[in-house]
Amino acid sequence: MRDLFDIYRLIEEHSDESFWKDITVLARQSHFLVELQYCLVALETIFSFDAPEYVSIALHDNQLSWPQKIWAKHIFVNAILPQHPLISLNRQHFASSVAYFRGHWVKMPKTVLVKHFVVKMYHQLLDQVLGKHQLDSKQL
Repeated sequence: MRDLFDIYRLIEEHSDESFWKDITVLARQSHFLVELQYCLVALETIFSFDAPEYVSIALHDNQLSWPQKIWAKHIFVNAILPQHPLISLNRQHFASSVAYFRGHWVKMPKTVLVKHFVVKMYHQLLDQVLGKHQLDSKQL
C-alpha cells in the first residue's frame, strides 16, 4: 500500500504525456502491461485517480479480460489494503488468502504446491491441537 501511495504521489507530481508514454512503452517492453493495469485499477479504486484518456488508448490492445478485471478490483485491491483488527473486513482476509494462494500457484509446480499446502495444513493443525511451539527445536 505504501508503494502504491508513492506511485500515486510520483504520478501526481510528474504526470505529463511524455511520462505516460514512457511508462506504457516500458511496460510493453518488459511485459508488465497487466501489472500496469492492475496498478491503475488500484489507483482508481483507492485514490479516485483517473488516468488520462490517451493512456487508455495506448493500452487498448491489451485491455484486461473480465476475470482479470474482477481479480484487480475485488481481490488485488482488497489484498493490498492495510490489515488491522480495528479496520479490516472479512473480504480483505479472504482476498489476502486468495492472493497468497495465487502467488504460490503461479510460482510452484502443482505437485510441489500440493505437498507444500498439505504440510502447512498439517503444521497448523498441530498448532491448534498441541500449541503454537510444539515443534521448536529448542524444546526437543
